[in-house]
Amino acid sequence: MNARRAFTVSVGDLLASWNLPHATGRVYGLLLISADTLTLDEIAGELELSKGAVSTAVRQLDPWGLARVIPQPGSRRLQVEASCSPGTGRRAAETLSLLLTMLARGH
Repeated sequence: MNARRAFTVSVGDLLASWNLPHATGRVYGLLLISADTLTLDEIAGELELSKGAVSTAVRQLDPWGLARVIPQPGSRRLQVEASCSPGTGRRAAETLSLLLTMLARGH
């Protein structure tokens, strides 16, 4: 398993322990390590999820301030990026640090 996939699976496992769907965690993990915004189709393709599952995941992340949806003028396509509201920024950084430590230990 490559590091990118291992990271997204680890974030999925972590968020699943918080009673969120594993797919939601995987989407968030991918958004965290992506340098650019991604479309729902790009996320679905990389994570091998249905577009419906990705759409649901993004809708679950948005109210937590963990993802930001960026409408594209003149298009129905949406761009998505990881985001941190002031209240979630520190927790997200702590979570990311924990996940990186777990990956380094081979978990």
